[in-house]
Amino acid sequence: MTERNMIISLALWAGKNLTKTMITMMPKLAAMIIKGKDT
Repeated sequence: MTERNMIISLALWAGKNLTKTMITMMPKLAAMIIKGKDT
């Protein structure tokens, strides 16, 4: 596996995990933003 392929696969893996994390964190983040707007 070349260095370039490693970086690409790492980026894809990170992208998948980031999407998962964002889906789980979105409600919490939205709640924080809403609370912030209220004050």
